[in-house]
Amino acid sequence: MRKTRIRKYKKRKLKRKSKRKSKRQSKIKNIFGVGSNKINILFVPGIEGIWRKNDPKYPFHSKLWSSLEKTMNIYTPYNHNIKTQERQKCIHDYINKYNCNYALGYSESGCRLLKCFEMGRLNNINTLILISPSFSTSDLGTINIQKAITNLKNTRVILIDTDIGYAGSDSQYQWGERTKLKEAIQKNNLAQGSEIIFLKGADHMITDNIISENVVKIIKSKL
Repeated sequence: MRKTRIRKYKKRKLKRKSKRKSKRQSKIKNIFGVGSNKINILFVPGIEGIWRKNDPKYPFHSKLWSSLEKTMNIYTPYNHNIKTQERQKCIHDYINKYNCNYALGYSESGCRLLKCFEMGRLNNINTLILISPSFSTSDLGTINIQKAITNLKNTRVILIDTDIGYAGSDSQYQWGERTKLKEAIQKNNLAQGSEIIFLKGADHMITDNIISENVVKIIKSKL
């Protein structure tokens, strides 16, 4: 009788240990985003190396970040301290380290992401969001857009075009690379779901509050 009680006690003790262990493992998974339902997305900042999420002058930046961080793990590959020549490597490293399937590039960083595709280094990205992108930088020069397009054939590309000022509707900003990318999307040469979204009245930094709110809703609907 006593042996039976000892065996039962040991079983209960083992069960309690097992439960505590599983809880600890669950906490570790949640801390590192492993096992959670959150999607990993790479936010590549512009030329200043900063995603201006705390600057009221740039409502789009703060609204997009605060909206997406609720359902996604957001990673930025570099900050303003990283030299321009080192930024490409940072992007490659972060994509692989955090297994990001989504990438978002704004202005100069859109060019940097396209350069990664030109070099065939972002094969695991299935959705690329380009917001008013540039197509050249001081350290990269002008990208080979045709090569990038070839490597984008299995990637859904959401191109968000602005209207006013730099990279807007004016003829001086209709660069050959920009035109070719838009044609590739319009001719369905990229993955299904690729599209161009034109933000009428929006400047390059999307500083209008109402437009900012609308474009955040649009981006959320694509993820």
